[in-house]
Amino acid sequence: MNKKSILFTFVFLAMVLVGCRREETITITTREVSFPREAGWRSMNLTANCDWTISIDDGADWYTVSPMTGSACKKLPLTITANGFDSDDYRTSTFTITSKRGKATATVRVSQNVLSITEDELWFTEGAETQTIGINAKCNWTVTIEDGADWYTVSPMSGSSIDNGNLTVTVQPYEGTEFRSSSFLITPNIGEGALRVRLSQNVLEFGSIVNTIFGVSFVEHWNTDFYGHLIEDSYISGNFDPNDTMTGFTMYFLENGEGLQRDVKEDSVYIWPFTYLYDSASRNLNIEFETGNDSTEIYNLNVLTATNRLFRFFHEFSGSGHSWERANMKKIGDIEPHEKSLLKRNAKKRAGRGPLFRIEK
Repeated sequence: MNKKSILFTFVFLAMVLVGCRREETITITTREVSFPREAGWRSMNLTANCDWTISIDDGADWYTVSPMTGSACKKLPLTITANGFDSDDYRTSTFTITSKRGKATATVRVSQNVLSITEDELWFTEGAETQTIGINAKCNWTVTIEDGADWYTVSPMSGSSIDNGNLTVTVQPYEGTEFRSSSFLITPNIGEGALRVRLSQNVLEFGSIVNTIFGVSFVEHWNTDFYGHLIEDSYISGNFDPNDTMTGFTMYFLENGEGLQRDVKEDSVYIWPFTYLYDSASRNLNIEFETGNDSTEIYNLNVLTATNRLFRFFHEFSGSGHSWERANMKKIGDIEPHEKSLLKRNAKKRAGRGPLFRIEK
């Protein structure tokens, strides 16, 4: 073997030895994860050039991390899932990601209920008005108005640890004919557990929705699995013209808690009877539909906004897994006297086997 061959072999072996002893590295996108009191999940990304394992340092059993082991990766999602916490206190823990040879580590702090508020949605009349939200925090926090709205103020806009504190929300008078809405975030300085508060103004609550007609203008629907994770491709949404009776849904709220829904599907129009009970104090709209299999579908709708022009509600479907729906229903008129008798006669035709009748378009 000549000198050049010996030198090449030596350099090659040296490079192999250096490669075998390369520095282990672990990087993560956040070192703080925060949860509200309710069960939920958060995600963070992990990048490593080596094998690694995760250990929950204090043996806490109120959250899990998945996966717990892995190999070299780039932006691998780690999912942290927390149980619900039925307490006014807060809790914290840490977990550590350790490389195979122990040369690299990364520690993540997990906390729950470090920030809580008493209200997450406020409704205001058209006049100037002030309302308060209770706040409890175990950390520093800041307020951010998401859409840059200038028609209301929040005070204070930041703070530190506080028990039984208050946020003051003040709105200016509104002279418009519709309603306006906005939202702001309260963000802790640890983790990603920001809380959103929604505001609506000119929200004149209905004492009754009797003899009114509503058309659905917007619907969004999504599914989550057992752990609350959004199921991929399950989110759908759609806009409808509430005044166009050839598409979408129209709901007629009659007297005595009876109603009819006009449902346009493909080439047919279906008329479905239902009973309803609207409680403006609790903002709950209970609707019971007769279905095609001689049973009843019950919907308890959480009414988020009830104005003289808009009904916005939120609904969780029961059954396997979880399905969620949020929708806007806009009032498109009052039921005329000459329509009332016909609609009431149809509403009483309760055969219990699907729609009252079907009309070919």
